Amino acid sequence: MEDVYRKEFGGERFKATFLVLIVERGVNSLAGLAGVLLFGGSGVKVPVSEILGSGVTQMFAMVGP
Repeated sequence: MEDVYRKEFGGERFKATFLVLIVERGVNSLAGLAGVLLFGGSGVKVPVSEILGSGVTQMFAMVGP
């Protein structure tokens, strides 16, 4: 994906990083949801708030300089 930022396309550089990250996370979430619906949950209790915090901080870390 780094090549997208180095090259110019039609005289402009790619600047929609945050949008791409949101779309990527959305697609990953939908794929996970489809897996749970098709195969059922694992039965493991997951600390949702901690995983959510980790995911959000990772996403903002990727957006930063």
